[in-house]
Amino acid sequence: MTDRNIKFLVDEMHSKLCTWLRLLGFDSKGSKDYEEKYGKSVMDKYLIIEALEEGRVLLTGDKQMYEIIIDKSKRQHKVLQYKGKEIPHAVKIKQDTPINQLISLHTIIPLDYELNFNEMCCSVCGGKNKKVEDKKEIKDKVLESVYNEVNEFWICSKCNKIFWIGSQTKHIIETYNKLISSLNDKIESN
Repeated sequence: MTDRNIKFLVDEMHSKLCTWLRLLGFDSKGSKDYEEKYGKSVMDKYLIIEALEEGRVLLTGDKQMYEIIIDKSKRQHKVLQYKGKEIPHAVKIKQDTPINQLISLHTIIPLDYELNFNEMCCSVCGGKNKKVEDKKEIKDKVLESVYNEVNEFWICSKCNKIFWIGSQTKHIIETYNKLISSLNDKIESN
């Protein structure tokens, strides 16, 4: 079982990274998750407040935002840990693709990336997905063709979105395999 005892808050510029962290089972929030509380276009200062209050690692490409949270976390003597080691309150993301962003994040915080459909979080809201024990429970909530062809379903405990292994899953698996291959190449070259 993978250690997922870490939480992230991802700025709006890196929403695809947030989605990928959720697919990998990590508790991740994006700026859109705070719109109900703060309104549209959540200001950076509120994301910093939420990250510190919720004990989340802020992932941002914004140098100023990064420096502010690092400074505030030091002044408040707040410490984050993962696998028994102190980790930073923020990671500056410079890369352009989710794969490169995940690789960069891994060099700073050695996360265990595992694609496990039973541990994935909802890609939409970040809620925990629960395996549907009896697919009859969701018969009226998916297309008939999907219901007839698919045997395993998961439902988000927060927004009730239903997931299954389908055509989009192929892309997720291919991207995940590229990520793991790139990480292995990086480890071997060091």
